[in-house]
Amino acid sequence: MKRRATDSARAVAASLRRPRAAERREPASSGLSSCVLCHRDYVAPVEWEPVGSDRWWMFLRCAECGTSREVTVSNAVAERYDEELAEGARAISRAAHRLDAERMAADVEKFVAALRHGLVEAADFAR
Repeated sequence: MKRRATDSARAVAASLRRPRAAERREPASSGLSSCVLCHRDYVAPVEWEPVGSDRWWMFLRCAECGTSREVTVSNAVAERYDEELAEGARAISRAAHRLDAERMAADVEKFVAALRHGLVEAADFAR
């Protein structure tokens, strides 16, 4: 005999399979990464220093259009901006590693082809 799941049982099962909206949400943006002029996310800190124990002064510059600005933000906003910058650095690092691996793989393929066609021999590496 087949059992039929009730609507409430289906809802419970679906909620267990999907992350809750609160769990899926990304942390709020600091608002500092985006340029106020060109709206690109290439804004980098040039200078910064603490202002008291709960705020930071920052001089920011957009690498896309060159627009610069000074801001004073809370520690929480500065911390979110630092996390955004760190994530950006990790993304750049991953891309650089991937591109380097692709380049090395292509070099290996060319070298193997040269060996197969007799274009490279041991004497080519002698001093």
